[in-house]
Amino acid sequence: MHSEHASLFAAYHHLEPAEPGMVMARVSCVMAKNLLTLVRPDTELDAVVAGALQHSAREAIDLPVVGDMVLADSRGEKTMVVEVLPRRNILLRKSVVKDLQAQAIAANVDVVFVITCFGPDFNLRRLERYVLAVRACGIECTILINKADLVESAEIDELLEEIRGILGNVPIHAVSAHTGRGMDGLGAYATSGQTICFIGSSGVGKSSLVNALAGEEVMATSHNRHWDGKGRHTTTMRQMLFLPGGITVIDTPGMREFAPWIMDESQVSLAFDDLEELAAQCRFGDCTHTAEPGCAVLAAVDDETLDANRYEAYLKLVEQTRELQQRRTLRGITERKQREKSSSKALRKHLADKGRR
Repeated sequence: MHSEHASLFAAYHHLEPAEPGMVMARVSCVMAKNLLTLVRPDTELDAVVAGALQHSAREAIDLPVVGDMVLADSRGEKTMVVEVLPRRNILLRKSVVKDLQAQAIAANVDVVFVITCFGPDFNLRRLERYVLAVRACGIECTILINKADLVESAEIDELLEEIRGILGNVPIHAVSAHTGRGMDGLGAYATSGQTICFIGSSGVGKSSLVNALAGEEVMATSHNRHWDGKGRHTTTMRQMLFLPGGITVIDTPGMREFAPWIMDESQVSLAFDDLEELAAQCRFGDCTHTAEPGCAVLAAVDDETLDANRYEAYLKLVEQTRELQQRRTLRGITERKQREKSSSKALRKHLADKGRR
């Protein structure tokens, strides 16, 4: 890591440990659950997550993720990560394995590039889920539609208009990693000290876009399969790359499922800021935007200034958020009862054993 990539260290300078052997570093790669690569401005370290940190983590998202700033103890045979420092933000999605848990993708990100591509595999609903997930985390989001060299300009304009109707005011760029088309429009994001996270399905050209942004080949790429035009997996783990000009990129493997992880309705507001602006004009402060008179959101749907599909996506996300809250509450009650039952059983056994002595 060059000094131009180390601006985040300056923001955490006041947390730099004074104790000899203790270091502050950034997680650049998570190779397994507890095996990490850390970077400092002057070195790179292999590390493991300390047992105490593993046991104190209430959920998996409390453990180190790529992009995290951490404190590590380098005095033993192995460098041990002992603390995850406070995060500026964290990109989450709903776990595809554990229904009521979140999965952490990256931390301390300035902007997320949601990558898709023109062609038969384009899926607007999947793109919508990606964007909602990012915006619900309070992180700036930009859509890059790769392979613009394969379609006509009229088709590009038509698709961009459709996307804007569904996703609101999210910046969208039609680009081509192959020809360089549209890449100059990314200059506002690709500045020194920025951390950009790339997410998207496999085969959309994330690695090719990273190379195009770098101006040189920093990642291996693979050609599309000839029988269906889809790309192959290139990235196999989340990893941090340091590009010329001080740009830090977090590249991720292809993820077809990226359901938003939203625990309260304030996060829904982040994902639908345009609806929130309309909601401020509703007659009632507690308007649900479903049937109330004087609802500015419903009026916007009626006069088609708000796309009906976007409105429906909003209602669906609100419903899913409430359902998830209820399910997690019920699970919490069940787990508490199970702990109380186990404690009572252990106490009865202890008293019985004591009485036999």
